[in-house]
Amino acid sequence: GADAICSNTFSANRIIFGQDEAHTARVIRTGWDIACMAAAESGRDIAVFASIGPAPVIADPERSGEEYIWTAKHFLEIGAENFIFETLSSTDGITRAAAYIKENAPDAFIIASFAVLSGGYTAEGYFDGDIIKELGEMHMKTGALIIYTSDDSVLQVAAHEDIVPTQELYDICEKISKLVF
Repeated sequence: GADAICSNTFSANRIIFGQDEAHTARVIRTGWDIACMAAAESGRDIAVFASIGPAPVIADPERSGEEYIWTAKHFLEIGAENFIFETLSSTDGITRAAAYIKENAPDAFIIASFAVLSGGYTAEGYFDGDIIKELGEMHMKTGALIIYTSDDSVLQVAAHEDIVPTQELYDICEKISKLVF
């Protein structure tokens, strides 16, 4: 029994669906509805996450941000409070999307997951330390946590104590532990 479920909308974006906004919005809504039904049928308190996969590699990082915001907007409109950006290989657009989500839903829980190879680099050549540094700046602006696994597969949470007080960080770690383990 999991304590979290994703909407299985990983590839639901306008780039994949040839700019067909109506179809993309239907896929997002359907995936969200199915995940919510599964959570409700469990009879338990299960967190439902809006799953947003990487925008296909495109030359313009601004376009990635626009796509993430468009997708997040649709999830917010149908009631999403938990978001997971999955298996990213760059930070292009993520800080803008997280800021947009937090502006429109200050209590939203946001996870950004990066696919980093064993040498510490993503498929697009970004170094994991640089990603954490850039996300640290986002954390300071939005309060979004940085959760990552190190080379030894230890799950870690990075947060500044001026943004997330120590006791709150302990509470968050306990919640994450229940969701993950």
